[in-house]
Amino acid sequence: MKQNFRWFPLLILVAVTLNLGADNTLSDRLACLIPYQLFGYRSGKVMNAEPTLDFTVPVQNGDGEYLQFFALGCSGSGNKGQKLVAGRMAAIADQGRIAFVLYLGDNFYGCGVSSVSDPQWQTKFEAVYHQPSLQIPFYAALGNHDYLKNSQAQVDYTGTQERWRMPDRYYTFSENVAPGVGVDFFAIDTEALLRGKAAEQIAWLDEKLGQSTARWKLVFGHHPVYTGSPDNDIESEVIREILEPLFDRHKIDAYISADSHTLEVHRSPSGLYYIVSGASSRPRTLRWEETTVFASAELGFVLIRLSKTEMTVQFIDAQGGIDYVHTIQHK
Repeated sequence: MKQNFRWFPLLILVAVTLNLGADNTLSDRLACLIPYQLFGYRSGKVMNAEPTLDFTVPVQNGDGEYLQFFALGCSGSGNKGQKLVAGRMAAIADQGRIAFVLYLGDNFYGCGVSSVSDPQWQTKFEAVYHQPSLQIPFYAALGNHDYLKNSQAQVDYTGTQERWRMPDRYYTFSENVAPGVGVDFFAIDTEALLRGKAAEQIAWLDEKLGQSTARWKLVFGHHPVYTGSPDNDIESEVIREILEPLFDRHKIDAYISADSHTLEVHRSPSGLYYIVSGASSRPRTLRWEETTVFASAELGFVLIRLSKTEMTVQFIDAQGGIDYVHTIQHK
């Protein structure tokens, strides 16, 4: 007798739904069924795009006093796009002076990891960024997909090896551009903010930003404050209401995020800069907004260089081309 398989997809969805619990949306649950590593990538479009501004590429100077690092998010697909970006990052890092990576959330598609021994640690992180020049710290933040199984496992993985750095769901670390010229980094958990768990984290961030005496203050997290992505309008408005007053009050130098699967620079009405680097595995289409300075829907990532006086943000595509460089002068 023939088997009837009509109900199998529904049964799978029900099983996933029950497993993930009530805090997650239907789209989140469906994402768990997608084998992202089997898919390639394709470029999106920038709707209503304005011409890219003229820019100058920073001169490489091995003896100069500066701090360089990568920033990228929405990376953890295990697909061709992620691997192409990793190869390009390694080629740049081979030239030296890359200190670390800011890893901006959605580190493991589609549901995050189940434990510190989940096979995805190998297939979507260790084996992707395997090159010798990328054996550097990855300072990670949590994204919405990372919440779908066991987000705490990403915190716990920090104690199992040297490279992955997520000591808590939100945390700080410091670096130096030169002797006496410090940089304070503040990693935040924006998914918790969207889930209504904002008070304690915002109080912590307010206190830490107020205590910082570093020359540069950079905050990074998953969800953008400004973005041209039509898929992220509602979330970015909520995040903006929570974070922008705090950022304006403490006069941070930039907020770096992902989520939109795009590459963007925005300048807020108050003059703060918001960088989006979420196109490191599966880029998407976006709109040019009033606050947009630069936008791209190509596969790529960001390279940031800090000196005593300026911050340069290079947007690099998967072929190694520099699509734009934005310079932020220290206030």
